[in-house]
Amino acid sequence: MRLALSLALIVATSGCAYSRQYFRPTERVRGQTVQGYQEAFYDLVGPRGAFGEAKVWSPGAYRRGDDSVVEVTLELHNTSAEELAVAAQDLRLDPVRGSHGVLRNLAPAETGVFRVPPEARASVQVHFLLPDGIMPGHVHSFGFAWRVTNAEQTYTQATPFREEVAYYAPPGYPIYYSPVYPCSPYDIHCVGFYEGWPYPAPVYGPPVIIERGEERRRVEVK
Repeated sequence: MRLALSLALIVATSGCAYSRQYFRPTERVRGQTVQGYQEAFYDLVGPRGAFGEAKVWSPGAYRRGDDSVVEVTLELHNTSAEELAVAAQDLRLDPVRGSHGVLRNLAPAETGVFRVPPEARASVQVHFLLPDGIMPGHVHSFGFAWRVTNAEQTYTQATPFREEVAYYAPPGYPIYYSPVYPCSPYDIHCVGFYEGWPYPAPVYGPPVIIERGEERRRVEVK
């Protein structure tokens, strides 16, 4: 069975800041998706030379039913004459760091092998279920370990991600919090909070980036 290539639209509740968390890769960022998520770019190279390109990005962690899920997308461009293969058993979140400690070697919910034909492009969305009691907002950072096989050669990588928070100042309001930067108008989850209440989230710049542990500090944005 192939990995699920899901395009499902998942709406997270905005009433609780812990129900949704955004992340960005911390290396090789050279672009972003139309939804505003930053992408890490990789050249797939093995002993026999280059065989493709990869982009890695995440729409974040969110609640799906009773579960907390971290979702990661791996986009592949096969430039070789052999197919690319990504096995679910070669995908992991390791480590996952947060307010509940460190999780290791988290396997995806999907199984099987996802294949990309020669000279083709495809993407696979993988979902990692967090243990009971851990909310999306509890996660601070994670590493996405992945491997792509091309005939007898392989490319192995681990993409680091960290949480993303930003403050904006709408007209007439001294403080504004948005869980994602840049806060894309195309993103249905682009929702901010003022004093704990939902507020429409067009970007009012420039933003002031606040690191983990400081997001509850009162910040005056000029």
